[in-house]
Amino acid sequence: MIPLASSRPLHDGLEMVAEFSSLGGDAEFFKCSRHNVDLPKCIDQIRSAGLIYFTGGDQVELMKSFKGTRALKLIKKRFKADLSLAGSSAGTAIMNRIMLAGASPVGIRPGQAETHKGFGLLSKLIVDQHFMARERKDRLLSTVLENPRYVGVGIDEATAIHLSDENEFSVLGASIVMIIDARNAKIRIDRDGNFISSGVKTMLLEPGQNYKRND
Repeated sequence: MIPLASSRPLHDGLEMVAEFSSLGGDAEFFKCSRHNVDLPKCIDQIRSAGLIYFTGGDQVELMKSFKGTRALKLIKKRFKADLSLAGSSAGTAIMNRIMLAGASPVGIRPGQAETHKGFGLLSKLIVDQHFMARERKDRLLSTVLENPRYVGVGIDEATAIHLSDENEFSVLGASIVMIIDARNAKIRIDRDGNFISSGVKTMLLEPGQNYKRND
């Protein structure tokens, strides 16, 4: 359980450990601060974990905590081998190579969305969260049209995707997931700086449905 995206990491970490434990899980709190994730005790926790869960908060601050660290290198190495990763809100956003952050502006144009470099564990998808509840379609669509080789995945609240790999996942939870695929779209920018496109594929998936990417 890594709560370093939170402004109250100790509070949120202990709260999530209690919640997981109440469901029968064997959860442990990552007892390292934003400035010392490479301490031996932190590396040992990462090395021994079967699953790492990142809580919500600020994904930019979470990335600052791990950028250039041995801890992140170990997470990536173990993820390629046998480590399962999960996250909520900021903990979802951090998985991306192109990580969305900031406000959800209205309009579909280049530079519309604030983006940062994330962990880079997802190299084919751009995942956005709180999607319907916070009206983030313009944010995700703008980013996908700027980066059309990525497939956009908008996940609503109380909803999750379970990835077998980046080419296939299932939808879980209470709401919907939107897929935005512009890989074969025609994209241009009009004289007012707005994106104009045709051939963008969108899908709305409900819990229990599966998505399979065709390359």
